Amino acid sequence: MVLEPDIIIAFKRGDGTAFEQVYKTYFKRLAYFANKLIGDPEQAEDITTESLLKLWDRRHQFDNPSHIKSWLYITVRNACINFMQETVRHSRSHQEISYLSTHEEEDIDRHRIDAELINEIHHQLQFLPAQCAQVFELIYFRGKSTVETANLLQTSTKNVLNQKLKAIKLLKAQLLKRGLFLFL
Repeated sequence: MVLEPDIIIAFKRGDGTAFEQVYKTYFKRLAYFANKLIGDPEQAEDITTESLLKLWDRRHQFDNPSHIKSWLYITVRNACINFMQETVRHSRSHQEISYLSTHEEEDIDRHRIDAELINEIHHQLQFLPAQCAQVFELIYFRGKSTVETANLLQTSTKNVLNQKLKAIKLLKAQLLKRGLFLFL
């Protein structure tokens, strides 16, 4: 999802509704990105929220969505590095901070691309038949097994497998139409 120019203008003026739109647009993907870097979902969400609040404080500096997006990813990455450094000071091994500090740019870019792709998949789920979307969500985003999913949905494992395959097929088609490639 891309922010429209009128949202950027309103955001820059201090419109709270525009900030909500910016928040909704970036929160999930930034939290995913942060979690991939630090491995702590709650802290990743805190870092993401703090980064978005910093953006709000500096909103007058941004004129277009690409600058906002770049600034947010850099800010989240830096906050993750700071978090890991602080964690090391308080007891964790130096290996964790060393790993994050020496992360190759490709790894960070890969996590960023993953976050964007996950966001797009979440968006595309709304266009799938309800049961396909539900099965996909449970298996791929919540880590449920086929049997657990069948029990939760009170259906057969065969039906879950069929719905999963149908969801994958439909998502691939949608993502290919949008110029994205995905190995599911």
